[in-house]
Amino acid sequence: GFPELLRRIDVGEPSPEVMRVAQGHIGLEEDEVVHCHVGDGTVFLADAAPGSYDLICIDAADQEAAVKHVAPTINKKN
Repeated sequence: GFPELLRRIDVGEPSPEVMRVAQGHIGLEEDEVVHCHVGDGTVFLADAAPGSYDLICIDAADQEAAVKHVAPTINKKN
């Protein structure tokens, strides 16, 4: 099934406080599959090797900013 296909999930969050809340109160736990990163997601994606991800999900409050800053990072990798 679907969970067996997941080899690695990278969770990124620019705010250390939000990451602490996610880990401490809503059950986000790191393990051999889930890896948490605090920092700018565009930098994280820019540093990733081309083809590193099959799927990228973005939770952005500001859709215009997400398209402006993240989409070029993703597009230049493909």
